[in-house]
Amino acid sequence: MSENPFAAFTAWEEPPADDEPEQAPVRWQPKAMVDVPAEMVLAVAVGMEPPEEIAARFGFDVVRWAALAAWEPFQLAVRARRAELEQSGYTFRLKSAMRADMLADQVFIESMGNDATLGQKMEAMRTFARLGDLEPKAQATAAAQGSGFSITINIPPPAAAAPAPLVERVQAPEDIEVDLGDLEP
Repeated sequence: MSENPFAAFTAWEEPPADDEPEQAPVRWQPKAMVDVPAEMVLAVAVGMEPPEEIAARFGFDVVRWAALAAWEPFQLAVRARRAELEQSGYTFRLKSAMRADMLADQVFIESMGNDATLGQKMEAMRTFARLGDLEPKAQATAAAQGSGFSITINIPPPAAAAPAPLVERVQAPEDIEVDLGDLEP
């Protein structure tokens, strides 16, 4: 298990307040126990916006950001996070999505132009529909796919006792001789 690069970040040392404007500003230095939000380290590691803007968003003024940016444990934490993001492919996917979004505006403007062919406009429309998840969802059922092969087996539950037959077998009667006497016409 690797050592946690954020273990040293827990508290800030506040810079002393300047009571006299003529006095030279006191340089703020982070101590070994500095509390840096993990989201800030992530944002700096991703590199999608200037680090100064990220620092300002997290409440760091210019002096604090300069000291933090020069501080070796912070640099190590950012490098470790950046390596993790690059290894997982997150940075590439994020930058690709941003570039596609930026290019989409230009593609839309060009497809709306008078010099774009109908085919180009239709392709742009299909692309935006797919990217916007506006395509109809395929609801494939067995009947909609056409005739197929299907087997249905119905197995009756086991009976407790065999039921009595509905027809009984009887033996054929023996030949009977009947004497009808003199019955002649």
